[in-house]
Amino acid sequence: MSSLPAGAALPHGWYVSLQGGANFLEDTSVTVAPPGFTGTIEPDTGWVVMGAVGYRWDTNWRVEFELAYRANDFDASGANTGEVTQFSQMFNAIYEIPLTSHTALGLGAGLGGTLVSFDVDTQPFSFDDDYVLTGQLIAQLTHRVSRRLELFIDYRYSVADQPEHDFTTPLNRVASYDVDNHAVMIGLRYDLTEDQEQVAYLPPPPPPPPARVEPKQYIVFFGFNKWNLTRQAQQTVAQAAMSAKSGGSASILVVGHTDTSGSDRYNQKLSERRANVVANELVRNGIEPAMISAVGKGEQELLVQTGDGAREPQNRRVEVNL
Repeated sequence: MSSLPAGAALPHGWYVSLQGGANFLEDTSVTVAPPGFTGTIEPDTGWVVMGAVGYRWDTNWRVEFELAYRANDFDASGANTGEVTQFSQMFNAIYEIPLTSHTALGLGAGLGGTLVSFDVDTQPFSFDDDYVLTGQLIAQLTHRVSRRLELFIDYRYSVADQPEHDFTTPLNRVASYDVDNHAVMIGLRYDLTEDQEQVAYLPPPPPPPPARVEPKQYIVFFGFNKWNLTRQAQQTVAQAAMSAKSGGSASILVVGHTDTSGSDRYNQKLSERRANVVANELVRNGIEPAMISAVGKGEQELLVQTGDGAREPQNRRVEVNL
């Protein structure tokens, strides 16, 4: 498992997640018609498992499609026992609020449908399944534990439209009730977009012997739509800081760049983020903030000339000029 660089943000792009935990189905009343008999259901603590595939943007929003299965045993009126199971398919939208560089609070909502099954162990007849509209509210606390893996704690409150189960006793009857769930889970989320960061520095022309001239420019390359530093990138920035201190540099210019994929406005913002994360790393390595100027050039100064919309790795860079 790859290590997590300092100052890393949550990854962007496609991801998959898997989670499981306890499901609490609220007590409810069951109405059987005809003749309009009403009984009660007292569910036991059940279990829930969920899987999802989604996409995260750098605007703190992500969307996902989720499949979930819940099961709760229950005690009912008249010494009856049984089980309620739910298989749901939901589309969720979640907004994440960064708490630290590695941790975020996510709040969201979802809408979809649920196939609800209702079985009474002590009765000789079976109930038909019913598919109903379902909505849910979501709260998550996410912590990034490696470059592509996240651990999260999840709470869901879901409400399904009242299911109706047909059954024959021999009269044709319908049982209906409310389905309100509270789920508490723990899960893992895996980033499917592999980081492509490359880190390198450009040495100066060969110095005349016997004197040795330290490099005056370092270049850090970034993956597509990324601005976090890898361990190798941190080492390169540390070399630049050491060279600046030993060479007595009076100022350091940090310039961020992007490739031509994306809009001009987005690329300008991305280049500034890249420049700022490198400037912060220089400060962490002992450079005075007053010595550093950080600017973003967007896609204006390409290292490799390309057309619009080209994902050229050598253009996704930050130049550290001593």
